[in-house]
Amino acid sequence: ELDWHLEDGTALRVKQETQYPWKGLVTMTLTPAQTAEFALHVRIPGWSRRNSVRVNGQTVTGVASGKYLTIRRSWKPGDRVTLDFSMTPELIASNPLVRENTGKVALERGPLVYCLEQPDQLAPVDDLALREASKPFAAEFDKDLLGGIVILKHEGEAFVKPLGDQPLYQPAALEKKPATKPLELRFIPYYAWANRGQHAMEVWVPLP
Repeated sequence: ELDWHLEDGTALRVKQETQYPWKGLVTMTLTPAQTAEFALHVRIPGWSRRNSVRVNGQTVTGVASGKYLTIRRSWKPGDRVTLDFSMTPELIASNPLVRENTGKVALERGPLVYCLEQPDQLAPVDDLALREASKPFAAEFDKDLLGGIVILKHEGEAFVKPLGDQPLYQPAALEKKPATKPLELRFIPYYAWANRGQHAMEVWVPLP
């Protein structure tokens, strides 16, 4: 809640309610001491591809990702502004000049970057890769894990034999793709890793 005042001294209270960053719905209730005309500037995040803004249920036009939306009107006590941001998980590629990330992708959901951490996986993190990347990710809120987080799940694969068992060098014509087995990958928010001991972690995941 914000207790503020307008330039002419009119008292203004703004109450914001949300489960952000786990959900993209944000509701603001404006309570000026009396009906008053002023502009409300709301930030539309650049990561959200689909956005909806409504005032008292009426859609506001001119919404653009990565910009401020200015809503100027005559506000009365109890007016509600509803923001709805897309929280669809998205795979992110880095600039091609970042050679270390060639053939790899990172995962974002809303404002959060995700990662693979060893305690959540059924095989060593270094042996994991994504499969069927075009398929949607499954999102699940776990209130008991790391203070309550949304976990993302997706089809993946793991090398049956560690790559270290292959020759260090060999003719390219003889190279064979390592055998893999399917398994489920579990992603947690990057900020939450390293809270369960010292374990391997990966942000940039191979995409075969």
